[in-house]
Amino acid sequence: MKILLSISLLGMLFFGTIFDLEKVRQDYVASSKDATQAEDFVNSLSTVGMKDKVELIGYKGASLALKARYSQVKDEKKKCFQEGAKLIEQAVLNSPKNIELRFIRMSIQENTPKILGYRSDIPADKALILAHFKEVKDISLKRTLTGFILQSPQFTEAEKQPHRD
Repeated sequence: MKILLSISLLGMLFFGTIFDLEKVRQDYVASSKDATQAEDFVNSLSTVGMKDKVELIGYKGASLALKARYSQVKDEKKKCFQEGAKLIEQAVLNSPKNIELRFIRMSIQENTPKILGYRSDIPADKALILAHFKEVKDISLKRTLTGFILQSPQFTEAEKQPHRD
């Protein structure tokens, strides 16, 4: 038993914290609706670094952007948003055809006030999501994408229809 625990701890030291991507996705959706959950989401991803999976980097960026949404302090709001957007953009730059990163960026951009000027990638992200949706094998990701498509005002009724079945 002690050996198993030691191996697990060593694995965490060498490979970082192990994240369940399905749970991260669920937490992301929940944090978009509640300030307390958004703060918890930021805290849960605080150990994610630039050497982690690009999806985790994207979600960390999204968590900071969401934290900015709920912040009451103007400077903190600006700092969190800028840091979050930077992480999202870096993740997309590192993996430009990654549908999950495009979903993350699009979901943040469509909820960002126009005055911030962080909305220009919505058409390209939407096109990539629609073009590659059928290729997604991960059931959890497919479910998350479907939920996003059905609630997003960026998708037309015709684009939403195949996802209702």
